[in-house]
Amino acid sequence: MITRLAKLAQYSALLFVLSAATLGQQTADPDFKATVEHPAYTKIFPRVLFDEGHNNFHTANGRYKPFADLIMVDGYHLVRGRKPFNKETLDTFKVLVIADALGAEDVDDEGADRPAFTEQECEAVRDWVHEGGSLLLIAGPGALCRGGQKHGESFQCGYEQSRDRRPGKL
Repeated sequence: MITRLAKLAQYSALLFVLSAATLGQQTADPDFKATVEHPAYTKIFPRVLFDEGHNNFHTANGRYKPFADLIMVDGYHLVRGRKPFNKETLDTFKVLVIADALGAEDVDDEGADRPAFTEQECEAVRDWVHEGGSLLLIAGPGALCRGGQKHGESFQCGYEQSRDRRPGKL
């Protein structure tokens, strides 16, 4: 009897650990239905480029599907981009969404902390923003790019931490 109870306790503990581990995974809500009572755009549809070409952790059909669905219902035209950024690839878009780009295919792979973008891509995005483009950059710890200086400004992305080590204050 005690052996059975011990085995049951072991299995219960294992089940608890496994279920807790799966609860910690980032997943999109499959039941989310985006609705907008009064869409912002009903005649013109601003184009949004959703970056999926830089080993992105979040994609429009993956973890960020609810967000992608919401902006499309609000009248935006979403395009999933897999090409390198340059003037030509950015010119027809009003918004660029970059969600957790990585320097390698997986966050655990060697090189994941390397820049996800080339110097030329960083310059293209910086110039595009200076010309009126809107950038939504979602980034956790990890290197995105290290842009050089141009016109007295720099476009640098990466992990930042405040001098006093308090989160949220740079």
